[in-house]
Amino acid sequence: MGLFSGKKTIVVSSTVYNMAGEEADRPNFLKNSVFGAVMSDYDHYLGNVIVSNYLRGPGINQRNFFKWAERNSYPGLPTYSALRELTVDSAVVAPFIPTPGTPADLVLAMQSASSISGDYEHIVEAYVLENYPNNYNTDYVSSYDLSANEITIQWEVSGSVTFSAGSYTPAKEYIVADYFHYLAASVGDLNTGSTTVGALSKPSTSGYGLDGSSNRGVTRYNMTYDERVVTVYTGVPTLPADTDVTTPESDYVDFDGLDETWSKITYEGGSGDDEAVVNREHFLEIYEYRDVYTHNAIVSVVVNENTPAAGQTETITTWRDGDWSRPIYDWRIDTQDTIVQETIGGVQMFTYERGTGESTLDDLFEDASTTALQAEYFPFMPIRLNNVSITDAIYDDITGSGLYEKTNRAYRRASGGGQRFSKLVDEVEDNADIDDIDYAFTHHGVAINVIEPACRAYMYDWLKGVSVHQTTNSSYMSGYASAVSTYVAEVTAMNAWVYAQGDSGRSGYGDAMPTRPKLDSISTTTVRLNCEDTQLTNLDMRVSWVNISESLHSGAPTNPDTSVAAVEGDIWMQAGTDLTWDVPTGQHPNILLKTFNVEKLEMYWQTGSNAYKKLTIWGLVHRNYVYGGEEVKTMGQEGLADTDPSGFIIPLHYPTMKNLGIVDATQMATANTHIVFNCYEIVKQKWYEGFLGMLIIIIVVVVLSVIFAPAGAAAGGGLLGGNAAVGAAMGLSGTAAIVAGAIANAVVAIIVAKIVTAGSTALFGDKWGAIVGAVINLAITMGASGAFSTESFGELMTAGNILKITSAIANGYNGYVQGSIAEMGDELEKKGEKYEDRMDEINKLIADLSGNDLNFNPLYLTDSVKGNDTGEDTTGQYVTETLDQFIHRTTMTGSDIVDVTLSLVNNHADLSLELPS
Repeated sequence: MGLFSGKKTIVVSSTVYNMAGEEADRPNFLKNSVFGAVMSDYDHYLGNVIVSNYLRGPGINQRNFFKWAERNSYPGLPTYSALRELTVDSAVVAPFIPTPGTPADLVLAMQSASSISGDYEHIVEAYVLENYPNNYNTDYVSSYDLSANEITIQWEVSGSVTFSAGSYTPAKEYIVADYFHYLAASVGDLNTGSTTVGALSKPSTSGYGLDGSSNRGVTRYNMTYDERVVTVYTGVPTLPADTDVTTPESDYVDFDGLDETWSKITYEGGSGDDEAVVNREHFLEIYEYRDVYTHNAIVSVVVNENTPAAGQTETITTWRDGDWSRPIYDWRIDTQDTIVQETIGGVQMFTYERGTGESTLDDLFEDASTTALQAEYFPFMPIRLNNVSITDAIYDDITGSGLYEKTNRAYRRASGGGQRFSKLVDEVEDNADIDDIDYAFTHHGVAINVIEPACRAYMYDWLKGVSVHQTTNSSYMSGYASAVSTYVAEVTAMNAWVYAQGDSGRSGYGDAMPTRPKLDSISTTTVRLNCEDTQLTNLDMRVSWVNISESLHSGAPTNPDTSVAAVEGDIWMQAGTDLTWDVPTGQHPNILLKTFNVEKLEMYWQTGSNAYKKLTIWGLVHRNYVYGGEEVKTMGQEGLADTDPSGFIIPLHYPTMKNLGIVDATQMATANTHIVFNCYEIVKQKWYEGFLGMLIIIIVVVVLSVIFAPAGAAAGGGLLGGNAAVGAAMGLSGTAAIVAGAIANAVVAIIVAKIVTAGSTALFGDKWGAIVGAVINLAITMGASGAFSTESFGELMTAGNILKITSAIANGYNGYVQGSIAEMGDELEKKGEKYEDRMDEINKLIADLSGNDLNFNPLYLTDSVKGNDTGEDTTGQYVTETLDQFIHRTTMTGSDIVDVTLSLVNNHADLSLELPS
């Protein structure tokens, strides 16, 4: 309950900011590595540069950061658990639901029962149904006060109510059941009908059922009559004489009187209360016996052919004149009305907290498999907690062992030593709207609406990997859809029947009641990441789903990103067709309880020119618990359609990231770190846009990134001339010539810009050199394209060229300012960085030695038997490194080298045609 119904607890919000800035501006690591190697002033082999870049790149840095956090038991490391919300047997739950003694004879009717976790919505629903049932289908919002342990409901029109949340916490699990009580059948007086005596025919029993029959006793009848037999012959030759003989007869006949009881029920519409229906039971009593009367009639006629001789016929007619007997019936119909279906108190909700004393109910919970539940997810790094900065005295202390200092060290590790945590905290705290932010923390992962293919590949593998925890299989949703279809048909039939019983003139009035609609709750699986550290308990992220299944296909479906058939390597996610239904409840389903919708997502991965694999994901939901029980719930399709980085973040799992390979893992690492801002009120604004100076904070790209405007048409040109002409000089023609010319001009422009900038800086210094270099570069570029010629001078004044000139001036001035700042702070910065680097090196050596007395054998570093003790108390112990860990930390494996090599081949077109960012 709650995951797929309309939610009414909307009092918190969350905003996510990707610390790498706009996704369109992020570099391609491999492409920039190649370009940087070509443009480098140093004479290195291309292969050496690429391998070196990857070994020092953000992918390896992230691996090292995670292992550091794990080795040092950083408090932000989350625990990992898998929870299951399942349909449970309502018959087992029913005995634990109390039935009021007043009014008497109440009967319990169970609707559904399931196990749930986390959400306090069920507490709100139960309270409203019990105390304010008329408000249940209105719009209201609720909030949970953690400190007071109270829930407040604000009604749609006006007013509010506050009540205790009891023992609720988001970590607890509950059994939740929908039910209602109705009165047992209220039986009226028996209405005796009039008796029909001596009827010559039995009354109709159509629609009745025989309840029983009995014998009333034997009656002997003395029957007297004359039996006359007439025999006639016909035919040839000679015939016997006809005869006519009458004989007096007397006979005694016994008959056992039969008494039968029949009954049927008809529905006679409402009793004045549309919550009740009158059923009328009809009791038909029939007594069958014999009547003696006088009558003269033929008893039988017998015709004998060829009797007494061939060709002759004998006809014997028997008459009876005197007493005859016949069945006669006495019968009567009695009726009795019964009022049924009268609901008392409306729909209610029962909740049971796991582990509170009822072992029978505790047995209904099902824990997920503990297989692969090792917490190997990247840590949260808090920036702001409980509406105060991480630098607050409660989180910092003079000994340097507080949460702030631990996070400071973790941040330096995460950023490769190149960024200061204090700068990030200051950027966040300097914002004017900081009071709106209760919690801010870094979160490693990929947004569900990410564009980067490497991130999408990670998301595919992660979703497939966590599916091992689900209890459903690939056929579950088709079976549930069939159950929903049956349920909807039953609801329709029940609604029609209830309507018909309100008026005897309506079609269906008096028909038998159809099957009561019932639909089991849907089963879901949830993976939860939360911190056990008491200062970080409010960092709680969960991803839930109903079913994830993979299938293999042939063909090339249309990629919605390109609107053409997919090519090998394309990965995308798109919305499918949802499963939606309305759930009514009560004694007759004409009161809508809520609308349920299970979303369908499909994720495609084109693995070959004519082959692809697909994940079908049902009911994907992300829940970010902002404060206590308050959550921001993001449905999968909502996150996918978000035009900004979505708050639906697939968390970064170390083994899954590692399995991607060095190329994809490194590319993903350039853009998989976010800041999550959680607000304990209805606030959702991009307030963080005021500090875009922190654009790339975590990721320090180790290759050259050059920004320039590529020429995009045959008429365009550069220092070498027109694009088409330059391409033609290379022996190419058509589109190939245009592309080759554009690339050649772009590369030459970069080289010239580099030379001019270096020369200007050398001649005039950093400050004036930036301005001079910007102006000269603009002049060269504009002149090469003919913008200063007589014929083209008018083009110089176009909006585009004016913007170029303005941009050049701005860039030059920016360089001047930056040069001034550099001159003033260069020496201080160098000394500070040198100090931090030395301290980091010392701290690393101490951590590697684990604080022992230097009686240390270096061979233990690669001793696979010794393992790696990551416990907190490492005094006197070697914190050793396995051989596998050593290799992954220091070298590229064969698969990594193959990965890089094949990427250069497979992505040749993209790497060649797309200019570096």
